[in-house]
Amino acid sequence: MSTPGEDKAVEPASRSFLLPIDGPELVFGLVGPIGSNLSLVSEELSKQLSRVGYQSHLVRVSELLHDLKGLKYLKRTKSEAQRIDKHMDAGNAVRKSLGRGDALALLSVSAIRNIRRGLTKDPTKASENTAYILRSLKHPSEIETLRKVYGQGFIQISVYCPREERIKLLSKALAKSENDTNVSNYRHEAERLIRRDEAEVDNDLGQNVRESFPEADVVIDARKRKNVEVALTRFINIFFGHPFETPTRDEFGMYLAKGMSLRSADLSRQVGSVIVTDQCEVLATGCNEVPKAGGGQYWSDDDDDMRDFHE
Repeated sequence: MSTPGEDKAVEPASRSFLLPIDGPELVFGLVGPIGSNLSLVSEELSKQLSRVGYQSHLVRVSELLHDLKGLKYLKRTKSEAQRIDKHMDAGNAVRKSLGRGDALALLSVSAIRNIRRGLTKDPTKASENTAYILRSLKHPSEIETLRKVYGQGFIQISVYCPREERIKLLSKALAKSENDTNVSNYRHEAERLIRRDEAEVDNDLGQNVRESFPEADVVIDARKRKNVEVALTRFINIFFGHPFETPTRDEFGMYLAKGMSLRSADLSRQVGSVIVTDQCEVLATGCNEVPKAGGGQYWSDDDDDMRDFHE
């Protein structure tokens, strides 16, 4: 005769280890050019994650440099322009010393392990319903490595703000750090820092927001607080499986354009386009493809396919 509960199957530890947890760890990487309001985005993201039962931890990637040997001076910079320049220099130096564009991503992984240690007592054990917000990433190799490490648990959020507005915001920040009310005195310096942040063209291991930005899973318009709130509310709803969030007109139009790009067999780059009405009714589609004699374009099942990839 068996005792109560004796007939219950005991799940092997190895199998239970492979089962997904209810609230898996998430890592959000913010990518935004200097002058974008990343503080607003990280604050609103944390708020929206809290709404779905997640606690979030902000990791300021540039501040991870402060704990490295020989870089403690970064804590003592005075003006905002000096702070930005010195942190860029330090980031470049670390990448160069390791010969890796993803050096700061590796520092971020280490920071996440340290936070885990405080949450689970084990740096290798994931903390349920926990998100890490990395502010901010500056090199494409950082994105690539974080996707390899965290897989689908890594989400890149790129933050958009028009260049002119970023120049104005950064000029104000530079002037404030110098206790100067004449903001126009700092426009030239703001423009220089923004150019450097976008891409250091002569340094493969330098700042390169320009190439990092397009790798986004979602792009947030940070010009107004309301824009950020609406966009992140919608994104988190979609990410966590809200059943009634459907594509916007712009999103559907981009979906159609992406589909059209797959029609192209161009050897360098596939580009698709679509013209739609305000109600997203399709008027015309197109892609970069070899024109067909007599009009139209070639299709893969044409007998006389004369596209340029044929010898």
